[in-house]
Amino acid sequence: MDYVPTAEKGAPSGVATLDVASKIPTSQLPDLAPIIAPSVESKLDRDEAATIYVAKTEDAFRVSRADLVEGADNRDAIQAVINAAAASGIRHVILPAGEITLGRQLTIPSGAHNLIIEGHGDDTTIRQVSGAVNKALFYGAGTDGTKAALTSDAAAGSGNVEVPAAVASTLSPGAILGLECQTLVYGIGVPGFEVYASELRKVVSVSGTTVTLDSVLLHSYQVSTGAVAWKMDALSGVQVRNMTITSTDPLAIRGRAIMFEKARNVRVTGIRIRDAGGGIFAMDTMDSYFADISVENLPNVGNYFGYGLTVGGRSAHAYVEGLRGRNFRHLFTTLADERKGTLSNTQWGGPRHVTIRGGAGEQQSSGTQYSVWDTHPCGYDIVFDQCRAFGGSGPSSNGFQIRSKNTRLINPVAMHSGNLGIRIDPTTSGEIEIVGGEVAASGAGGVSLARNTSIRGVWIHDNKLSGVSFTDTASGSRISDNRIENNQYGIHDQSSGAAKGVIVQGNSIPKSAAQSLALVSPKSNLAYVHNVVPGYGPGHDGIGGSPATTIKKAGNITD
Repeated sequence: MDYVPTAEKGAPSGVATLDVASKIPTSQLPDLAPIIAPSVESKLDRDEAATIYVAKTEDAFRVSRADLVEGADNRDAIQAVINAAAASGIRHVILPAGEITLGRQLTIPSGAHNLIIEGHGDDTTIRQVSGAVNKALFYGAGTDGTKAALTSDAAAGSGNVEVPAAVASTLSPGAILGLECQTLVYGIGVPGFEVYASELRKVVSVSGTTVTLDSVLLHSYQVSTGAVAWKMDALSGVQVRNMTITSTDPLAIRGRAIMFEKARNVRVTGIRIRDAGGGIFAMDTMDSYFADISVENLPNVGNYFGYGLTVGGRSAHAYVEGLRGRNFRHLFTTLADERKGTLSNTQWGGPRHVTIRGGAGEQQSSGTQYSVWDTHPCGYDIVFDQCRAFGGSGPSSNGFQIRSKNTRLINPVAMHSGNLGIRIDPTTSGEIEIVGGEVAASGAGGVSLARNTSIRGVWIHDNKLSGVSFTDTASGSRISDNRIENNQYGIHDQSSGAAKGVIVQGNSIPKSAAQSLALVSPKSNLAYVHNVVPGYGPGHDGIGGSPATTIKKAGNITD
């Protein structure tokens, strides 16, 4: 007799289960038992330690509701399935619909490449019932090889590095090389934010002890500051998708939802995190992808539990799209790799080449002290594209808070922020660019600038204080082609005169009942040229306060 697999109700497309009972009359089952038992058993794997049966089809392991105990910690049952899948050629685990309670961490084995763990979307809820999760409810990590000291310096901007023979012998094209040393590279002068140099690079080729990298180094790795190199054996290709993660009591039962470390090509999609103790973390990952992630109510603000999605450590080439949420510490942020040790500063690395596209976040209108979109000083080449921020309250609640190096905001929207719509931290270095978008109705000002900030084509209006402001750290900034209206002031130079080379050009800054001046107290060699400034009176260019005689004016269009 042939046993034809039939699709189980609620099963993902293409996954089949055995429907033995429907093919065999009940009266015949006892007589056929000796015959069919081996056939049925061939479709079942038994895990003696967990004493559960795991239904296995040709392309998936399925966890049955019968294998789970309602309200209890089901970690062992599900871990047994993950282990079975990881040890087989069928690396696909499907969780059932309904609520699944977990009190401890589920660990993806380091060799379980290309493993998929998925639920049934909103119908599968993972509820944390204990705080003993160690790293995260779902945690996967690769491993680092032995770190060996460099014998020659590797310079920033170089595409080649000399590594010890013991490390070179482990590398081949496509491998991942790690580098680090005790040279401060980010957050210098900001107590608690100093970060040591470290990064991951893909190997293009190896010749003896010379390694050619996929791109040039951001930092220098010097023998004198303890430079070391190693091979990272990454957990690769793992996916977690289509489920909701929550907590019985997010204030007391805390734990990150999902975390990957030392991994590449991981994908996290279709995840809802609500009333939970923590979000999603990607640390030391290469080429990771996050999409369709929703965050709501992450109340814990200590130890980073309140972050919706964090890309940190030496991560590179992360892509995020469709991230959205309400009420959190930050919907998105970047971090360094933090370690416990004898060093006074134990932060290393910083993510690079990260794109966040098409997201939206909203903070509650009272009691919120944190920004929607955030980057820490560690980080390089972070791009926010078409991201939106709404709401918030308090002096630290910004729509966007940018502290990373070489960061771009493309068509950002920030409205009703508690403090500033866009805050560029005074310590930020590198090139910061804001292009297009809208900043409106913030509790304080619209946009604050730091050094080498370019802001152009932005509609900045109806903010309680100045549309644009800057202090002594804004040297080299450019404010051009913006529409700045109905703020208290258009642009406010709050520096002592130490900001050099600031250019204000081609903006429309009309006078209104709310906006009394276009430019307040410009200093140093600020250039104020070719702006359209109507309403301040015939020949009046809208400058007020205490302007310095050294500023440069030309071609402004007045009444």
